[in-house]
Amino acid sequence: MEGDDIRRLIMGEEWVRSSPGGRDGGDASGDSGSGDPLAHFSALAREHVWNTFWVRDGLDLRMRSAVTIAALVSLEASEELVAHVNGALRAGLLSKVEIREAILQLTPYLGYPRVRHALAQVNSDLAEDENGDGGEAAG
Repeated sequence: MEGDDIRRLIMGEEWVRSSPGGRDGGDASGDSGSGDPLAHFSALAREHVWNTFWVRDGLDLRMRSAVTIAALVSLEASEELVAHVNGALRAGLLSKVEIREAILQLTPYLGYPRVRHALAQVNSDLAEDENGDGGEAAG
């Protein structure tokens, strides 16, 4: 699977379509001084994140998703955390229980305030979808 396919699987077609740079993420090779700087940044990030790291051998998508969620908790990157939690559920990579437990496992390493904040954010977002189809991942 190619990086752009993984990006679409995890982030969803609507997110990809509405992201700066549009469907294909824009051109990462262009001059950063011309055009929309956010679109250029997004193209660079797309190339670096999705087409370099998410496609590497050694970890499956399930493990990469869990590691990404843990990193985003540690960075207190709430918007990206919610996007990746929703993506892990959408792609069937992780279940709600696994996501919550993975975040709880970070407590002794990141501290109670940071993990409490992440759990509150994730629980709030998941509560909105409790009756939806984002539930349990295929094991």
